[in-house]
Amino acid sequence: MDSAIAPAGSVDNSSDNPHARDQKRLQQRARTKGGWNVALFINFVEMAERFAFYGLSGNLITYLTDHLHHPLATAAKNVNTWVGVSSIFPVLGALVADSYLGRFTTILIASVVYFIGMVLLALSVSVGVTGRQCSSQRYM
Repeated sequence: MDSAIAPAGSVDNSSDNPHARDQKRLQQRARTKGGWNVALFINFVEMAERFAFYGLSGNLITYLTDHLHHPLATAAKNVNTWVGVSSIFPVLGALVADSYLGRFTTILIASVVYFIGMVLLALSVSVGVTGRQCSSQRYM
């Protein structure tokens, strides 16, 4: 039998059937996405973010009252606002991930922004205030 001519029973009709083509594309796409590497990446990023969140939230009132000289009520209000915004932001992140950037790019960008914010916060405490000191009268 000539190898250029396919047997009658092995004719591929998937090019004629759009549903079969779409199904084949979905199967190929499903094989290329996901897996253990993706699960480990997402779990590691989530675990690191939770450690950072709870570590920061526990010390944020002390930072606002001692270093920025906010009254306790204002510091508590600001921390509660920060926790609320942090709880709502995943909805915005989901919209951006699903509509524009994709899940991995969104996770990477959000993680970098979160990390830069944490580093800047740590530097603001460790470097110290230079120049004019904060006035506690401003926040009353």
